[in-house]
Formats: sequence, C-alpha cells, structure tokens
Amino acid sequence: PAETRGKSKFVTMDASGTLEFHPHFDDAFTELFTTISDTTHVVFNDSRVVKARCVVTSKDRSAFELLFLHPVDTNPATALSSPAVGQRWRAMLRTSAVAGSEFAQGAGGVKVERVVSPWIEEGEEDGVDCEVSISPGAAEPDLIMSDYFA
Repeated sequence: PAETRGKSKFVTMDASGTLEFHPHFDDAFTELFTTISDTTHVVFNDSRVVKARCVVTSKDRSAFELLFLHPVDTNPATALSSPAVGQRWRAMLRTSAVAGSEFAQGAGGVKVERVVSPWIEEGEEDGVDCEVSISPGAAEPDLIMSDYFA
C-alpha cells in the first residue's frame, strides 16, 4: 500500500494481456477515476499480508528469527485455513540449524525437517533455508494456521 492513504497507483492490462503502468501513473488514486472510461474493468485488491515473521527460541532459550515463506504440500489458501499441526512450510531460520532441531514459538513449536541451503545475507546473522513442521501446543491442538501467525 501507498505510504500516504489515497496515493495508490494503477497498473493496466491491454487486450493482449500486457501489463504496464497506467498512463496517469503519477495521478492520485482518486483522480484516476476521472481519466478512465465507463467500460473499464477495475479490480480492487483486498488481500492481506500474514505476519509470517516470528521469533522462535531454542532449548537454551536463545532467540532466532523465523520467516515462513510458503507451505510445502499445499497451496497457501488451503494451508492458512487448515489446522496448523503437522503442516510443513518452507522457511528461513536465522541460525545454523540442522534437521531435527526444535524451536519453541508461542505455546507451540517448529521442527526443522530438512535444510535446503544456507541463508547468507550481508549485514545479518547467517541462517538456513529449510522446511519446518508445525506443532501447536497441547493447549491449542486445533489451531488454524492463519491464527498461528496472529
């Protein structure tokens, strides 16, 4: 979203499917409606971003960043509306974990099932690109994945 409300921009798609910035790209969102025809199909994006970045702790209580990228075995919409327990997600974990490593997250936890590659980012702690499985705590065995990110 635009930093200033009402300053959103448009992208257009012509009949051949080519995407480009709207010719009045610098116009404010509200002014654009005066420049498009009555037959123009306008699509509003009402999507939400999940808070997929969290902090996990190791058994020695060290805290690490965990960024969930996407579910491994299903599409995101299905995963987010399904029970979290047992789901596998591709994630970035900012520590040098190995398969079998377990971390607490809230009342539940995550287990590294597979390390895919190193995660090296200049100016940041190194970590791993990995697959993790979700294990919500005993208090919330039916937790839906979208609520896991809340």
